[in-house]
Amino acid sequence: MKTVIKQIIITGFLFFLVSSLAFSQGGFNDKGDERIVYHKLSQALKEADKVEILDLKWQYIRYLPSEIALLTNLKELNLNWNKLRRLPKVFVRLQTLEKLYLTDNSHINLRLIFKKLRKLKNLKELSFGWRKLRSLPAEFTDLKSLEAVGLRLKNDTKLARIFNQLSQLPKLKKLDMQRNYMLEIAPEIGELRNLQVLNLHSNKLNKLPSRTRGLKNLRALYLSSNDFKDIPSYIGGFSELTKLDLSVNKIESFPSRIGNLKKLKHLNISDNSIVELPKSIGGLRNLQHLDANKNQLNEVPSSIKNLKKLEHLNLSANYFKKLPKSLGSLPMLRTLDLSNNPDLAFSGFLSAKLLRLRKLHVAGNNFEKIPRDILQIPKLRVLDLESNSLKKIGKSIAKLKYLKELNLSKNQFSQFPEEVLKLTSLEILNLDFNRITYIPDDISTLSNLKEIWLRYNPISSRDIQKIKAAIPGVKIIH
Repeated sequence: MKTVIKQIIITGFLFFLVSSLAFSQGGFNDKGDERIVYHKLSQALKEADKVEILDLKWQYIRYLPSEIALLTNLKELNLNWNKLRRLPKVFVRLQTLEKLYLTDNSHINLRLIFKKLRKLKNLKELSFGWRKLRSLPAEFTDLKSLEAVGLRLKNDTKLARIFNQLSQLPKLKKLDMQRNYMLEIAPEIGELRNLQVLNLHSNKLNKLPSRTRGLKNLRALYLSSNDFKDIPSYIGGFSELTKLDLSVNKIESFPSRIGNLKKLKHLNISDNSIVELPKSIGGLRNLQHLDANKNQLNEVPSSIKNLKKLEHLNLSANYFKKLPKSLGSLPMLRTLDLSNNPDLAFSGFLSAKLLRLRKLHVAGNNFEKIPRDILQIPKLRVLDLESNSLKKIGKSIAKLKYLKELNLSKNQFSQFPEEVLKLTSLEILNLDFNRITYIPDDISTLSNLKEIWLRYNPISSRDIQKIKAAIPGVKIIH
């Protein structure tokens, strides 16, 4: 029991740490950046001319040495979560610096810092602040080259003056104010007319000021993990919006004007209390990702057939009994998650027309056998059947000849499902939490298998050795 409690505490701490670091990383880094990241200043100084990214967060640094100026090609410097009091005079020599993260250095003198930073003409992104910060010095408005700002502030800070200061940065396009636990946003946010990305994730907001409607250039809006019950209809007027995240709120209804967002590509409305999707959702002709899991939906409008570019659809953990046939004709759909809809009838909406569907998640749907329609999907690569009531599979599984990953964990198998041996392309097989007692001799037919999961099954060490002998190099998790 003590071990379980200890594990829960450790898991909780790690979740908090990862969540905290999401802000401290700066929030605007481009994905897919393959440049070398240096984590020690001593190492960086040995290869000074090569260093472009230096990450020194969480190192309890009080003072930066003047040798930092030797990094003449430095573009990104992360000093978050340290104990800095100042920056050295030579810091102004870092003329290639584009991104600087100073969040949670609570002893630092911002006025003096900004006087130095205004001399860095290529500085485009700055993240700073701490939990007790209430105001910004006047020198902040001298940072005219800034395009992206991340702010950590005291949750009851009066934001009107801060937004006025931000409005004096002519190039500002991105504002990150996530995890400040603010109760409200000042109307002056409407002054940031050039804003393209606004991140208000993880605050305590239940409304936006009406002047927010003036942010006509928004491309991305993140409002997840707040206390919104309603979404203002004027969001439908943000015609340039490509990403909208409304997840983890208390939203019950969805404005019909959402269908006006013709450029929207990513929509996340998961973990709310939405009962119905508007028919106008079919107007989102460029939508690629739709996540609506953990709501109270019991139907999907047939207009979903108009989402011809939809690639990823998550409808898990709702209350569906049936889905429209038009769902089965989405030409670009690659990932479909229908897990934890135990009353959903799996017939009529899955078809061989789903030529691009590669991943299907149907965990927790009380299957006693695999629905026939699933076996008609021609090029399925991943099939997740975790937490059902399967005892057997059936020979028809062999139709899924391209399948590479099969999850059968937490079912009711008392014997190894030998029909799986026909899936010769299989690379990952998960049989955790069943009652399997042996491994068949023909396991060698799964010659492409890279991982097999057998935890919490009463399998002997002899059978484990059998797998190792039959498929050399396979990873066995047991």
